[in-house]
Amino acid sequence: MIESIRKYYGHEINICLNINGVWDKQEAIERIKLLSPLKIQFIEEPCEHLETVVEISKKSPIPIAVGQSMNTTADVLNIIKSSNVEYINLKPTIISGILSSMKLIDEAEKKKKKIIISSSFESALGKSALIFLASLVSHKVAHDLDTSTQFNFNVSKDFYTVNNGKILFEPSTYPPKFDIVLK
Repeated sequence: MIESIRKYYGHEINICLNINGVWDKQEAIERIKLLSPLKIQFIEEPCEHLETVVEISKKSPIPIAVGQSMNTTADVLNIIKSSNVEYINLKPTIISGILSSMKLIDEAEKKKKKIIISSSFESALGKSALIFLASLVSHKVAHDLDTSTQFNFNVSKDFYTVNNGKILFEPSTYPPKFDIVLK
């Protein structure tokens, strides 16, 4: 399937794979080797356990990302400071909070790691904070920020909708004036 995508789109699009930890270590090594000619941007969570993912990242020809295997801010900081993992998919509302995430972004930038801000079904209000955090990173990797469209009812207007794959953010107008609606 990935070969077909590459044949159709060429290298005009980035392809990222999230394996969600279903491969064992040997399977991950074999599949990463097979995938390496396809110019994958990164593979997230090839194995279930964080230690195994970190171990695989040391030898992988494709950059490795971590996400759901991190349970604490300390896990994230450890990945930033002492691993070869290049991409960190951070869910601030679950793992770290806004202020801690700002510090983690700063630490990641120092180590040339890329934090990807990811939503966890936040309302428009929570999403706005994640958009703010995403604006603090210096890389151009796509973030995962549009789960608020899944709501039948939102507590406020969504000021940060996706248009042509982008969310426009103007720091001088942040935070927006939310009209909170209770149902």
